[in-house]
Amino acid sequence: MPDFLFDWIFRWTHTAATATCHGLDSRSIHIAGHALPYCARCTGLLWALLTTTVFLRLAKRTDAAKPPNIVQAVLCGLLWIPLAFDGASSYLGLRGTTNEIRFITGVCFSAMLPAYATLLRNYNPEAPGGKPLFRHTWEMLALLAANGLFYGLAAIPSVWMWGALSLTLCALMFAMWYSLFATLYTRALRWRGLWGARVLPAASASIWLFFLSFLPNFFSI
Repeated sequence: MPDFLFDWIFRWTHTAATATCHGLDSRSIHIAGHALPYCARCTGLLWALLTTTVFLRLAKRTDAAKPPNIVQAVLCGLLWIPLAFDGASSYLGLRGTTNEIRFITGVCFSAMLPAYATLLRNYNPEAPGGKPLFRHTWEMLALLAANGLFYGLAAIPSVWMWGALSLTLCALMFAMWYSLFATLYTRALRWRGLWGARVLPAASASIWLFFLSFLPNFFSI
């Protein structure tokens, strides 16, 4: 990779990441000797969002409206516990942790968030039923395991791979906030059309992340 391109990607992605992540070098995953812009935990959070979103689209579940069964609902709740325990215990100095554990707990926490968002968008209490989010519980387990693909990519000792993943993670963070603002404008405020669904969400996400970049990161978990 040319030096000017490397410098641009490093400077831009690490600056963008400071809006939402402490980005400590020791707590970040390294590829070809270079740290990704987000810490291992945030990397897991973002990568799981991508994996689940791709699954919902490939499996044609973006219009799913049937809530998960009791076993699936309990599993979804249990997936939030590892991050809470690992983050709190390591932050308080009760135990040590590793970047691999941080990544896994991040994946567990956010893997089902796109599914929740899909259900929130489509569920109609007056017309129960419809297509389920997950037909079988094993789909959820396979989805969690699929996030291991990230470490397969991260194992490639290439600066180009570092650059591609760095840009992807920053794009995912923007997409997450964009989706939240789009839902706010189109669902809560009912602002339809190009402005409500595209322009305002993009502008709001950009301004919000720019504002966050000036706030200090108090927690390094």
